[in-house]
Amino acid sequence: MGHDNKESEAKEEVILKNCRLVITKDENGRLLENVDILLKDGRIIEIGTIKDKKGIILDCSNALITPSFTDAHMHLICHDMTKAHSFARMVLLSALVNGVTNAVIFTNVPNVVMATAKEVGIHVRLAISPEEYKRFSNREMANTIISIEDPLSLPDLIESIDRVVELHIHISESRNEVFTFKRKYKRTPIAWLLDRNLSVEKVYLVNPNWIASWELELFKKLKPCIIWSPSTSMYRALDGFFPYKELSALRVPLAIGSCDSASLSISLLDELKIGSLLLKYNYWDPSLYISLNAVTTVGERIMGVPVGCVKIGYLADLILFDIKRLMAKGLDLKNIERTFIEKVSSHDIMMVISRGNVAYSRSRLPQVLEGVY
Repeated sequence: MGHDNKESEAKEEVILKNCRLVITKDENGRLLENVDILLKDGRIIEIGTIKDKKGIILDCSNALITPSFTDAHMHLICHDMTKAHSFARMVLLSALVNGVTNAVIFTNVPNVVMATAKEVGIHVRLAISPEEYKRFSNREMANTIISIEDPLSLPDLIESIDRVVELHIHISESRNEVFTFKRKYKRTPIAWLLDRNLSVEKVYLVNPNWIASWELELFKKLKPCIIWSPSTSMYRALDGFFPYKELSALRVPLAIGSCDSASLSISLLDELKIGSLLLKYNYWDPSLYISLNAVTTVGERIMGVPVGCVKIGYLADLILFDIKRLMAKGLDLKNIERTFIEKVSSHDIMMVISRGNVAYSRSRLPQVLEGVY
C-alpha cells in the first residue's frame, strides 16, 4: 500500500527560472538568490544558471521557494462510507493547497486514501490500527505504519507486533492518561515504552505533552522522533507543557503533524505559527520558534525518501511563495526563517510542485476545489 512514486514523476524537464529566493534547508542552511532550478524525472537535477535547455519554463522572479511539507501524522477517519472518496479528496486537497506533498495518514479507508492521494498529487504512507494490520498480508502492508491511538493498550499489543514495523504511538498526551497508565502498570507510559528495547528508528511518539523532567534523561541515549500537533493539543485542552527547549538540547528529532486538526484545518504553516506562539508563551522567550526542519528535512526520515531539501538529487517537491506579498507583510531577510513563520499563510502560496509536476497553482484554485467546497 505504499505510494508508487515512479508513476507520478514528471517526464518533461521543468526549469524554474530566476528564482528570487530559495530556502534550501540543506546541511549548510544555504539561502540562494536569483538562481535557476532544473527538474527532471521527478528530481532536482541542477541548481545555478541554466542555459540552452528545452522544456517547461516557469518564471520565478517573484517566488520564494522552499521544500514542500511533510505532515508527519494526519487523521482521516471516514464515518460515512458512501462519501469516503469525496471526504478524502476534500481533506487531501486542503493539505495540498497548504503545501503538503508528503503525509503519514491514519485512516480507516486505506484503499480510498491511496487512490485519492494519487489523483491529488500527495505521496502517502498509511498508518492503520493494529487490528487492521492483522487483516493484510506482509506484501500488502509494505511501508505501512501501525498507529496506536490508546496507550493503555500498549502492553497487550507491543509483544504481538512485528519489531520491524514502524510505530506511531499517541503517548502521555494528557495528565489523566499518564496517571491512569501508572496506576495500572506502575510506570509512566514513556518510561515503560523506552524500557522495551524497541528500535528507536522505528518508533515515533505522538503528542507527548506530559513528559516529566526525569523522563528526559531517558532521551539522552534513545532519541525517538517526536511528532507534535500544537492545534490538537489546544483544541482538546490537553494542557501539559511540551518541552521543546529540552528536547532540542538533546537533539531529539521533532516533526509536526496535523493529527486531529483535519476537523480544523490542514495547514502546517498554522501549526508552526501556533506552536511557536505556545513556546514563546510557555518559556517567556519571544525569540523561540519551531524550525522549518520540523515540516521539511525530517520528512526524509518519516517518508523514507529524499524529500525536504532543495538539493541536487532530491525529489522535486517544492512550494513557490509570493515574495512580494511576504515582503509587504514584513519578511526580514536577516531573520528569514523566524519572520517567514510569523508572517506567511497559505494565501501566499502561488504553486505546489510534487515530484516535478505542478500539483496546484493559485491561478486555478477554483477548478482544483470544484465540487469540494
